Amino acid sequence: MAMVAEFLKQAWFIDNEEQEYVKTVKGSKGGPGPSVNTYPNFNPASDVAALDKALTVKGVDEATIIDILTKRNNAQRQQIKEAYLQAKGKPLEDALKKGLTGHLEEVALAMLKTPAQFDAEQLRGAMK
Repeated sequence: MAMVAEFLKQAWFIDNEEQEYVKTVKGSKGGPGPSVNTYPNFNPASDVAALDKALTVKGVDEATIIDILTKRNNAQRQQIKEAYLQAKGKPLEDALKKGLTGHLEEVALAMLKTPAQFDAEQLRGAMK
């Protein structure tokens, strides 16, 4: 447990050090922003329809899945997950597991986690 606490302290220090660097060099008021900006004209229902179509087409349309998941920020992906569950009655993760394989499946499922869920999973795996 002490190792995890030390790791988190160091990660916090590094993150704050990077933010100070950005403030100094770029004159910014705060740290770096999100790596994926909010998708304009975001509509979870249309994304759900497109994902469902991509997953049910013969051969699975991987390009559409990649396009949708990579161009939405995490908050929008969480909305897509919820909308998919309500519209289809099953989790989006299950549909992706059924339709995808290999590294693409791993990345797609990781992108559907919240940052806290992803970090916790990675820390748990590293500690094992």
